[in-house]
Amino acid sequence: MTWSTKKLGEIARIFAGSSAPQASKYFKNGKYPFVRVSDLNGGEIKNIIKTRDYVNDLAVKELRLIKAKKNSIVFPKSGAAILTNSRAILGIDAYIVSHLAVVETNLSYVSPDYLFLFLSNFDMRNLINDPAYPSLKLSDIKEIEIPLPPLSEQKRIVEKIEKLFAKIDEAERLRAESLATSATLLPSALHQVFSRAKKENWPTKKLREIAILNPKKQEVNSLSDNLLVSFVPMSAVDEITQTIKEYEFRRLSSVKKGYTYFKEGDILFAKITPCMENGKVAIAKNLKNG
Repeated sequence: MTWSTKKLGEIARIFAGSSAPQASKYFKNGKYPFVRVSDLNGGEIKNIIKTRDYVNDLAVKELRLIKAKKNSIVFPKSGAAILTNSRAILGIDAYIVSHLAVVETNLSYVSPDYLFLFLSNFDMRNLINDPAYPSLKLSDIKEIEIPLPPLSEQKRIVEKIEKLFAKIDEAERLRAESLATSATLLPSALHQVFSRAKKENWPTKKLREIAILNPKKQEVNSLSDNLLVSFVPMSAVDEITQTIKEYEFRRLSSVKKGYTYFKEGDILFAKITPCMENGKVAIAKNLKNG
């Protein structure tokens, strides 16, 4: 099986849209989709079949609007919208605003779905020359190189990736479901346990009487500044399993100031929102030099 590398301009027609109509007369009883940057919703849309605005015959005739064919790929080419890396495939023929670039695929070379996946993985921000005034040149877009397998292989790649996406979506659904379930069951279980305290006259203590809150760092004063120690960023604490997913290791000198000290067996919990509301809490275990 032979793969080749082609420039985007060799396998697709690349152009920009038209200036947006301003007068209301151009939208009255409109029946032709007019795609604006806002129709991309700042993300990746596989199939645009509806738009916020529709233009009429008068707009098409007087303003000479530029039309893109179904299966074309569109993305922002000017302004801050480039930074969103938004992409969309047209599920319909549509007229396009000038702030969008259009990649009209040559179906004898490339599958629109394959090209969409490739462009979704390509960071257009790398083509911006002046970050203060973000814009993309059509000439630069045409020079983007794309690995191009035969059409049959393109189809197989797309199917495989879409199956992976489906698994990811299902995993995210199950995670959300698990989070909702644990949010209901855990408080109920804890209530059952601690509601016994009053009934059975358990002794009560204030937390400061049985634990040290934010312990002082005197224990580490005698240790070498070059010693590697465990470090826990907030993102490492899993609010569902209430465990530390993975430790980072840093030199003691870099964490002595500005961070809270803890040791093996200590309980860590978030004290600011939204992490506190999400229930981020864990026991520190298996620390390096802990």
